[in-house]
Amino acid sequence: MIVSTHKQERMQSMIALLILVFFSSFPGSGQDIPRSAGLLGYAMERVNKGDYQVARQTLDKLLEVDQSNADAHFLKAYCLYKEERHEQALPELNKVIAVNPKYTNAYIIRARVNRALGNYWSALADYNRARRLDPHLTFFSITRGMLQE
Repeated sequence: MIVSTHKQERMQSMIALLILVFFSSFPGSGQDIPRSAGLLGYAMERVNKGDYQVARQTLDKLLEVDQSNADAHFLKAYCLYKEERHEQALPELNKVIAVNPKYTNAYIIRARVNRALGNYWSALADYNRARRLDPHLTFFSITRGMLQE
């Protein structure tokens, strides 16, 4: 029994060491990754409850730590879009696409933003790009958007 307890303690120490090594391999401090995931999760909860302002404030904190987080930029842009702050949403969506050119939802929301701003050709180009990346997602998104109008 004492031997198995000693083995368990050694195993826990090894696991802790592996976790420390894993997180220290990322840029920034080892605490940035779990903190970023927690902030993103909290922001998503706020978005689901329609609390876009708190979500944006949370995302701004996350983006202070990780400017290349495409999900954080996308969620912030989505909040701005839902608040009908289209002029502010557009640069955020451009950042998402700059970080991840295959982020289909960014093209879809950017198309909606462009349409709301009267940039119809840009909207069409974004819908076409999204369609090439993921035809099914784009079809359902466009259909859902038409039904909500």
